[in-house]
Amino acid sequence: MKQLLAVFAIAALLATPTGHLDAAEISLDCKQSDYGQACALLLRGVIKEGDVARFEKAFLDASTRRTPLFVPTVVLDSPGGSVNEALRLAEAVRGHWLGTSNRGISGQQFLCASACFVVWLGGIYREAQLRVTNPPRGIGLHRAYFSDATYNDTRANELAKTQAAAAAKMRTFLTAENVPQQLIDDMMARPSNDIHWLTWEEFDQIGTLPAWFEEVAVRHCGYKRDLMTQTFEAERNSRQDYAALVTQLDTQDHCLNNLMVDRYLEAKRTTTPRR
Repeated sequence: MKQLLAVFAIAALLATPTGHLDAAEISLDCKQSDYGQACALLLRGVIKEGDVARFEKAFLDASTRRTPLFVPTVVLDSPGGSVNEALRLAEAVRGHWLGTSNRGISGQQFLCASACFVVWLGGIYREAQLRVTNPPRGIGLHRAYFSDATYNDTRANELAKTQAAAAAKMRTFLTAENVPQQLIDDMMARPSNDIHWLTWEEFDQIGTLPAWFEEVAVRHCGYKRDLMTQTFEAERNSRQDYAALVTQLDTQDHCLNNLMVDRYLEAKRTTTPRR
């Protein structure tokens, strides 16, 4: 269920004003499967205003085709961008019952940093790759920032209010997504030319499932967050209960997968317009 971290300086990329870069490209990430070609949505590039509309169009097109098979996941490859648009994207992803990952469905590893972290948190199932590579591939965090034009404003009080409003909006969202307070504080304290890379321990604290969906999984599947860890420990220590734990884990994963697919299909049935 988890694969993860990176550590390398990409401050120049992350601090580049979003106004100088093209908006995110939303396309398909595909691979061959036993059932033919399977594709997830791929969001690549800087997140800018208007990406939600492009995302909704791409989702409608991909999810209503007979082929290729649509995998209800959004693959993220982005250095960040507009916080407001990222918050709207996270809501759109959640509304369609989609998972998120910075790992392509064929195994490629991508960067998801700054505002992209917000979109990643919107997934009903969050997969992550946290690895040390060059170039960097992982989940990176720092405080929200704006375009050069914003910081050229000479009205100190207005600029302070703009920065504080963005920080408050981010804190509210991150707290609701069960991000540890210490990690939120670290994120808000880091300037845009610095970055904190999410660790395994922090990923475990946030959770593969958001709190609201974890409760759904508890009730429908008897979901136990630490079952995989218990299974790994049993295997490492050659414990006698290893086989039983593997069976429990397989049963849990099968139930969780069916639950996510059922909720996705129900949401699709009730929200997708007829063609």
